[in-house]
Amino acid sequence: MKNKILVFSAFLITVVLCSGCDFFRTLAGRPTSADIEAMRVELSAREAAEAARRDSLERVRLAALEAARIAAAEDTLQTMKGMLRSASRFAGLSGNSAPSAKYSIVIGSYRDRTNAVKYSEKLTSEGFPAEAVSFRNGFTAVGVCPTDDPSELLASLRRVRKERFCPKEVWILVKE
Repeated sequence: MKNKILVFSAFLITVVLCSGCDFFRTLAGRPTSADIEAMRVELSAREAAEAARRDSLERVRLAALEAARIAAAEDTLQTMKGMLRSASRFAGLSGNSAPSAKYSIVIGSYRDRTNAVKYSEKLTSEGFPAEAVSFRNGFTAVGVCPTDDPSELLASLRRVRKERFCPKEVWILVKE
């Protein structure tokens, strides 16, 4: 009887040492370490897919907000029709002096192009990007804060109007 107990104990110790936890998990009907790892990988894949879906929804939301912001700014510009002027109103642009962006806030116009260039350089040195735009009618306008974004234009217009150099008769040049 003692031998049987010793043999059974040795067998039990051998089974425990050789088989590990997965053996007992299988006997108990529980998931093994391979099953747990597969579940962990599946959960990570689900979390990654959910994060990608949330990111996609956020990009769509931000794009819709941006479109609404631009539409609102364009609506505001339409109400300012008296301030919007195209180059064709001044017989078109002269040579290759097209403005660098769709919109530009014009704060002055000169007969002598050198005066316009000097003034635009002065404004640029003061932190307001400026450019001289020549028209076929002989005048050269000084445009500040050129931009393609209508909402940025409105923000720049508010900022420029607060400046000492800004005359009351500013207008917006719209590139065709």
